[in-house]
Amino acid sequence: TAHRLYGTQVRKAIERVTAVLQARADVDPALATWTLAAARLLATGARTRSLVDGALTAHARALPDEARANDTALRAWLDAHPAP
Repeated sequence: TAHRLYGTQVRKAIERVTAVLQARADVDPALATWTLAAARLLATGARTRSLVDGALTAHARALPDEARANDTALRAWLDAHPAP
């Protein structure tokens, strides 16, 4: 989200995705986990990452703790789990 041309658009997309996932209870947990994991890698600002981390805590119970704390492990987890 730090990109000078696309950063604002990416940040707004991440904010909207996290808001939708938090507002809806009928979202597939695997889809929510994958989407939030990808959003975590896209988010670079502290506020945006904090927003995604909060949504991950609430909705992505299948994501291992190591992947939550380490971007390299998160990338490896995404590679091992194709998008639903």
